[in-house]
Amino acid sequence: YLAPFSGALPASQIGAVVQIGGNVTLPFANSCPLGGTFTFTNETSTAYTVTVTGGGDFLYHNPLLTNTNKTVTIASGETLQIASSGPASTEWDCVGGTALIKYTAITNYFRRITELYSY
Repeated sequence: YLAPFSGALPASQIGAVVQIGGNVTLPFANSCPLGGTFTFTNETSTAYTVTVTGGGDFLYHNPLLTNTNKTVTIASGETLQIASSGPASTEWDCVGGTALIKYTAITNYFRRITELYSY
């Protein structure tokens, strides 16, 4: 358990639960084992971002986070779990946590309905 953490996460910390205390940069996805995870918690009152390292890495969560997505925001009280797609990949898969609710199709459906019918 890393508490509170901000900055660049080393690949050696794969498997850690990280209490974020600032913006976090992930190691290269291909420097981590297939299925290796990080779990983030935000116990602060400020939203922070988890960002991939350059080199073509991306954060993926179908359908709204695609291979061009470089950051995920974790608001106060939210969690996020990500998994590396392994040594042959540049992909971090967003696999769980409440931070993903805003990136789901149903959330955007209701957001769009609200926009259409608000006066």
